[in-house]
Amino acid sequence: MTSYHHSIDGQSSALPVGKVVCVGRNYAEHAKELNNPIPTEPVLFILPWEKAKAFDGACPISPFVSPVRVGDLQNQTIQLHQNSVLKQDGHTADMLTHVIPLLVYISQFFTLLPGDVVLTGTPAGVGPLAAGDHLTVSLGKVISQSVIVSRD
Repeated sequence: MTSYHHSIDGQSSALPVGKVVCVGRNYAEHAKELNNPIPTEPVLFILPWEKAKAFDGACPISPFVSPVRVGDLQNQTIQLHQNSVLKQDGHTADMLTHVIPLLVYISQFFTLLPGDVVLTGTPAGVGPLAAGDHLTVSLGKVISQSVIVSRD
């Protein structure tokens, strides 16, 4: 297994690698496409969760960026391209629970520490992946990260 360390704005960081807190069904359109009810409060789970989401390499993340570069957390586009085809095109304004209230809610159940990662949900447009697929996810013009799906 490859070791991992955090970087912020391209600079190595001493932040520890922490836990990953996930939020399920935080986008109404995503819940609808899966025929799931829209939750009345955030649905939380921590990786490792199950074989489908907890295998090595299942949660690639980008380098961290400073909050100054991000700006308004509720005014960001989130896009996923699969093999150069736009598959997900969402906006943080569409989140059922916005970022700051979500962090407050999560903190009632889990201690959030420097180095922890919160996955705030996924917009509509989920679909199958195949080995060799090239995925590129972007948060507005702030950051973009690409990975190639492997079978391992």
